[in-house]
Amino acid sequence: FLVVIGLLLFVIPSMRELFEGRHLHPLTQTVLSMSNFLQHSFLTLMLTVICASLGLIYFFRRPEGKLLFQKCLQKIPIVKTILLQAALIRFCRSASILLKGGVPLITSLSISRKSMRHALLEGAISDAEKYLVEGKTLSGQLKSSACIPPLVTRMISIAEETGKLPEMLKSLSDIYDQELERSLTQVITFLQPALLIILGGVVGLVILSILLPLTDVSSLISD
Repeated sequence: FLVVIGLLLFVIPSMRELFEGRHLHPLTQTVLSMSNFLQHSFLTLMLTVICASLGLIYFFRRPEGKLLFQKCLQKIPIVKTILLQAALIRFCRSASILLKGGVPLITSLSISRKSMRHALLEGAISDAEKYLVEGKTLSGQLKSSACIPPLVTRMISIAEETGKLPEMLKSLSDIYDQELERSLTQVITFLQPALLIILGGVVGLVILSILLPLTDVSSLISD
């Protein structure tokens, strides 16, 4: 990104005189227009970006902003999976430790859900706490939540029958820890070549736009 900005701000303007009087390819004209815009509006653009970023940060730190942001992220499959796995790891690990330490179930759930940083899951656990007060089971309520994976409800149901909820929650955290590691590996494996291709393509287009009028390639393309 910085390479492209540098080309547009410094390299292209220094060569503008060479392009005068030439029939320019549309690609070159586009790059020159972008360079001209950046030169004359760079500070304004940067201030706009900074102000917009600060405004978004403030909004997304508010409860309604967090919920909206997470709902948007939920529409991106791999991001949705990673956020879910990370939240479940934090919740299950925290709840397991608290229960092993003798903290009551409802209190453990209330404390652990605050560590999730996942508004949808926090809402599901909060609802489950209310049902536990009424004497219902944790797994029974979690089954009604669309954001809770079936594996979690099945294992918690078994744990309720065997009386080994802390151990089962620890096992769940280990399972999702491994799943999260695999998911992150997949993302990194995909992003590295993708970013290189995109960056190389953008830089290549900018360089090509410089070379076209200098080598008369544009006339060959038009033919």
